[in-house]
Amino acid sequence: MRVAQYFEAGEVRIGLVGEEPVSFLSRHFTLQPGDVILTGTPSGVGAFRNPPVYLRSGDEVSVTIEGIGTLTNRFRTV
Repeated sequence: MRVAQYFEAGEVRIGLVGEEPVSFLSRHFTLQPGDVILTGTPSGVGAFRNPPVYLRSGDEVSVTIEGIGTLTNRFRTV
């Protein structure tokens, strides 16, 4: 496993341009308990690295919230 990005909760920015993520997304589909909304990335986004780095089939993305746990998803192309 390799950590590609790490940031503290204080670095999180809430809201999209003129819209809150939950309000915006719930107009288009039903959100369920446990849904995770990922809206962006801190500095180091893969498209702007040299060379660019993108997710590939088989890559895993994990999000950890202290005191709650870790959610891991395997990326696959369809």
